[in-house]
Parts: sequence; C-alpha cells; structure tokens
Amino acid sequence: AGCVFTAITQSSGMFIGIVVILGGQGLISLEAAIPMLLGSNLGTSVTALIAVAGRTTEAKRVAVSHTLYRLAGILFLIGWIGPFADMVRAIPGSGLRSENDIAGQIANAHTLFYLLFTAISLPLAHWYTRATEFLYKGRQEPEYARMEARYLETSLYNSPSLALNLSRRETVRMIHLIQDMLNDILLPFLTKERSVLTNIKKLEDVINFLQKEIQHYTIQLLSNQNNPHIINEGYKIIAVSKECEQIADIIATNLLPRAEKWVDGNSEFSNEGKKEIILFQNESQQILNDVLHCFEQNNKSGASQAKKSYKQIRNKALEFEKSHYQRLREKNPLSLGSSEIHIELIGMMNAIARHASNMAKIIEDKEDSNEAL
Repeated sequence: AGCVFTAITQSSGMFIGIVVILGGQGLISLEAAIPMLLGSNLGTSVTALIAVAGRTTEAKRVAVSHTLYRLAGILFLIGWIGPFADMVRAIPGSGLRSENDIAGQIANAHTLFYLLFTAISLPLAHWYTRATEFLYKGRQEPEYARMEARYLETSLYNSPSLALNLSRRETVRMIHLIQDMLNDILLPFLTKERSVLTNIKKLEDVINFLQKEIQHYTIQLLSNQNNPHIINEGYKIIAVSKECEQIADIIATNLLPRAEKWVDGNSEFSNEGKKEIILFQNESQQILNDVLHCFEQNNKSGASQAKKSYKQIRNKALEFEKSHYQRLREKNPLSLGSSEIHIELIGMMNAIARHASNMAKIIEDKEDSNEAL
C-alpha cells in the first residue's frame, strides 16, 4: 500500500504523515506501520525512474541504483520487523507523551531505519556501484560513437554548484577523448596501421559536439547567476573545452591527412627519429594528464607546475629538431625521406602541448586567464 500510494502521489512525506496520524489514533500498531514505511521508501524510486525517461545512460543508471538501494533496504529489514520495533521502543523519547505513543515511535522508526541502513551500506558503496553497472550496462556503443552529453542535466540549473560540477565532468570526458586521439594518431606513422584513422575522425566529431553542448549548457547556467565564483568557474570550463576542441582540430585537420598519406607511401623514420617522436608524444601526453588531474580537482598550484613544464617541452622540441638536422647533414637516407613529416609531427605535438599549457593557465586563474575566451 505504501509503495503504490507513494508512487501515485510521488510524495513519501504525505503517506508517512498519514501513517503517523493513524498510529496516533491507535488504528495501527508499530509492527503494522513498519512495512508501510518500507513500501513508501520503495515508492519514491518511481519518481526517479520517470525523471530519467529519455535521459543519458548515466542518468538512467543513477535511477536504477536509487531503486536497487531502496529495495535492498526493504530486504535488509523485512525479516526482523519485530526486533526492530523493540529497538525503536527502546529509544529515549519514543513514549514521550505515553508509553504507547505509536505516532512518535513510527516517526522514530522512519529515522532509525535510514540511519542504520546508511551506516551499513556506506562501507559497501564501491561494490554496490560495481553491481549497478553490471546489472544496468545501458547502450554499449564504442566511446567514439556516443554523440551525447553524458552528464549535462538542465534539471540542476537551480543548483548551480552541482550543475557546474556536471559541466566540469563533461569537459574531463573531452580531455580523455583527446588523449585517445593523441595515442591513436601516432600508430599510422610508426606501424602503417590504417584502422585507427576512421575512429580518430569520429572522435573529433564527438569532441566538436561536446564543446558546443558544454558551452551552451554553461552559458545558460550563468545567465541567471550573480555569484562571481560560479561565473568565473563557468568561464574557465568553457575556455578549457575550447582548448580541447582546438587540440582535436590539430589532430584531425593537420595530422590525420598526413597520416593517410604516410600509410600509402614508402617512407620510413630512422630508429633515432622514431624514438624522438615517441618521446615527444609521451611529453605531450604527460602535460595533458597533469592538466586533467588539476582540472578535475581545480588544483591551481598543480596547474602552475604543469604550465612551467611546457617550457621544458618547448626546449625538447628544439633539441629534437637539431638532432634531426644533424642526421640530415650525415645524409641518413631514412631521415632524408621523412624529414618534412618528422618536423611537422614534432611541431604539431608541440602545439598540442602549448594548448595544454593554455589550459593550465586558465585553471591557475591569473588575471589574464579570461583572455583564453
């Protein structure tokens, strides 16, 4: 009864109030009220399930998690309602007006149930999350095929801090996709592997889509804000997402056509040239990874260190160019055949690292951070 009533009215508080009144009138006992409270507890999950209709996989998973959590609470208590009722009666104040104050005992039972189950379930939160993901996998398209914003929920505009955190999470997802693109783009140059090229283009499409979604979502959020901190953080998120889009453009617009041409050609890098390219890609990935962690945690001091590391990367680029020209002077045949693309690869990855450094400047939040916008 509690589950059905709460599902229809979408208000557990209303049903609990009715149960408390019935108990106060002596029409039901504490033992009879407890199953009703449990049913009401499950009925609230209907609201969550309705709210996520047509939403993202992550939102649906949260609703499923909410439902399973409440169902687990019922299963946890259903076998020992009698002992639980005795525990409630032992609480000081349960019989404040009289020893048989059923209304007060029902209210205390509701509170005690949540406290007990929360205390028991908190240490198991990690395993509960894993179980929910296993039970509800949602759509399982490859990452690059998911042309959707996972985290942006307009229903949270009235909670700007939460909405801003969702915008940040979506931007973190963009950075992860950038890292995937940067990893994949090197394979055609080193192994003549063509299969990743289509995926890189699809990833760029997803990143362009996400940048527009993040910018629109965040601007809509900020349009009714007067809090300077919220406004500043929102601008930073937009700026970082724009830097991500520009990195994707470098990879898809500049490096991808060269990779396609390289796969079809007969040129090869020298062993020394390959080592330099791999090392420089690792440097670019490292600064991206550092910026990712700083952005997730809004770590300004860490961002300052990441920004400084770009100077070392820039010097490394000059060092590798110099060693390449030395090989050309020695007339290394492989270096002669790959010279143009070698210099371009180093230059493009240096540009990627520079955009990562720009992100670090934005996160660091100096006075000139807004120039990135």
